Amino acid sequence: MGTQGFFQIHLWVGAGVGFYIVLMSITGSLIVYRNDLEKTPSLVSSVEWIVDLHENLLFGTNGRFVNGIGAIG
Repeated sequence: MGTQGFFQIHLWVGAGVGFYIVLMSITGSLIVYRNDLEKTPSLVSSVEWIVDLHENLLFGTNGRFVNGIGAIG
């Protein structure tokens, strides 16, 4: 694998990790206001979806495992 191959790996791993950090930051910030957001009945299902995204990446037990690896990293 040449220099270009390593560059591509570095590029895509960096983009993926950056996206993961931004996603966890935004959803975590929204969860802080969970109680206030759930006072609006139309937002309850959206808030639960955000919590599932933050905790399980919308993939149940497998998502929680992947999320745990991301948290350790």
